[in-house]
Amino acid sequence: MKILIYFVFVLVIISGSYAAYNFYTTPAAVPTPTPIVATSTPTVVGQATYQCDGDKILEATFFEDAAKAVASVPGEPPVPIGSVNLSINGVPSAALMQTISADGARYATPDDSFVFWSKGNEALVLEEGEQKNYTGCIVIANDPGGLPEIYASSTQGFSLRYPADFTVDDTYQYDDLGPDKIIPGIKFTIAESMATSTNLSSNSYLSIEHIESPDATCTPEVFLSSVHGSSTPVTSTNDVTYLMASSTEAAAGNRYEEYVFTIEGLARCQAIRYFIHYGVFENYEPGTVTEFDTASLLSEFDKIRDTVIFN
Repeated sequence: MKILIYFVFVLVIISGSYAAYNFYTTPAAVPTPTPIVATSTPTVVGQATYQCDGDKILEATFFEDAAKAVASVPGEPPVPIGSVNLSINGVPSAALMQTISADGARYATPDDSFVFWSKGNEALVLEEGEQKNYTGCIVIANDPGGLPEIYASSTQGFSLRYPADFTVDDTYQYDDLGPDKIIPGIKFTIAESMATSTNLSSNSYLSIEHIESPDATCTPEVFLSSVHGSSTPVTSTNDVTYLMASSTEAAAGNRYEEYVFTIEGLARCQAIRYFIHYGVFENYEPGTVTEFDTASLLSEFDKIRDTVIFN
């Protein structure tokens, strides 16, 4: 009888210990996210083309898959629902899933060995945690027609397209404001054929310039020695609104027309300048030259301006 009582006593102790073990080791219930009603296939939400150093081209198609979305859980990070398909120099190369990031949109392989990180108008590409084959990647505009050449520089902070027969000068400096107000930039000079047999000078150009001083007011007046009237808003075909101002100077039968466009809110003060130099048509011997088409030249410059993308 004592043996039986002892056995029952031991069994009760063991059962109680097991119940206590389960109580202290079973985790608290985690709220189950509620799926959002979604489409069954990813939806294209954007496309972008980037030029990287060495003329390497990255084409990115961005997707969102709402079927992967979940309701947010208090205290938990959001679940990324995006992905990107990358094509490198025209060859489909990677399909990457979006990952959590505090800045921009980050996409990566499951082991993070290849990362494509879109930040504003630039992209960072990491291979095994380092920038290797793809550096200085910046968004470029599509060719609207007749602008096959690309200038893209993350250092200069912009990209644009320009005609094949324009020449590029990356040592250009605008010095008409005096030796103490030199403005650096990149100059795109017109083709000589545009000026041949006309009163237009072949040194006419479009330039992208910048002023580093953070205290400078970024308006067209900062880039001109004199201005006709006040700056006026101008909206380009790609829905970018600029402030524009112009000036004209005359000297020894020559005319110098300038148009400067600026945008508010950029990281640094950037400007687009049209510089048009021509001779007074009436000063030429009759029949020796034709008068250049001002509207046509401005239209060509406007088309280039519409492809400018600032960082």
